[in-house]
Amino acid sequence: MTHMTVLSPRKSKEREDARSVHVSVKSFGLLYGSARILSDVSIDIFRNTVTAIIGPSGCGKTSLLRSLNRMNDTNSSVRYEGDILFDGSSIFAPTVDVTLLRTRIGMVFQRPNVFPGSILENVTFGPRLFGVRDREALYALAQQCLQQAALWNEVKHLLHKPASSLSGGQQQRPCIARALALKPEVLLLDEPTSALDPISTLRIEELLVTLKEQCTIVIVTHNMQQAARIADYTAFLYAEEGQPARLVEYGKSARIFLNPENSLTEEYVTGRLG
Repeated sequence: MTHMTVLSPRKSKEREDARSVHVSVKSFGLLYGSARILSDVSIDIFRNTVTAIIGPSGCGKTSLLRSLNRMNDTNSSVRYEGDILFDGSSIFAPTVDVTLLRTRIGMVFQRPNVFPGSILENVTFGPRLFGVRDREALYALAQQCLQQAALWNEVKHLLHKPASSLSGGQQQRPCIARALALKPEVLLLDEPTSALDPISTLRIEELLVTLKEQCTIVIVTHNMQQAARIADYTAFLYAEEGQPARLVEYGKSARIFLNPENSLTEEYVTGRLG
């Protein structure tokens, strides 16, 4: 059996420059068969920051997000151009183990996708899949991740209840806890609050600001106020009718929202476009 590598080894625990590049998207293009979705996108995503990807519906935001951990590979017609580097190594290298890549670059989807089974089983799904069987270790891990997801106090007496029994506002947080259980270095979130009430949305936003201390976060959002509140950097994608999506502007969120360089960006963030 050929040995598969998972890019470069994990970095040491020494404190690194929070501004160092963690993921680098280089002249990236994405096609489904003959349909070009993204064209020539280049973004540097910095370590221990929140980066928001914004833009109108259908402008390739989710396609770009799913490219960062090769989730688009589930579509057999997908083709890539350019490159995406993770810790300096291409995620498209032939030796990359995609399953293990996705443990290092985790993902939380738009709608809460709780699995059948208990809250405890949901949160520990990944470690159990990779062979962890020690019940005490799994319980401790679930407690840690649910605390990180700001849900522990609400469910600590309900761990053996079905995850589906949680309220809609609660269900997104065990999904985040499940992703955290694999200790990801990057966490991707596709509109994680779009189906939530304002209070639940605020809890998720507060959670993400806290989580960036331990991992790099990339979030797709339609909510301009949300991006302005929580994102250190913002990327604006836009697609002209019949054309692939392109990167219009990328930079620190304060500049993007208060003093954008591109008139298209200004029209979008002020609500006059899209």
